[in-house]
Amino acid sequence: MCLAGHNSGTNKQGEDIGFFKRLNELEIGDEVIYHHMFGQYIYKVAEIKEVEETDLSMLEPTSSDKLTLITCIKGKKKLRLCVICERI
Repeated sequence: MCLAGHNSGTNKQGEDIGFFKRLNELEIGDEVIYHHMFGQYIYKVAEIKEVEETDLSMLEPTSSDKLTLITCIKGKKKLRLCVICERI
């Protein structure tokens, strides 16, 4: 699964919409908990990388249960921060 989100900005009501504003603070080995209507999954950060905005290789199917989180990088218009997590 892949989730993409803003890391800064506000909506018309002035509310912060930077869902991934702290994504750049994650480190290898950190836990990420994904909550959804049927429960939750726990993942561990396995890889962190900067990729070109046109690089979609992290979206290819895998043989394991992974969660990929993507956001833009301040000051680097053509790059995206990609955090790849493995389910534990």
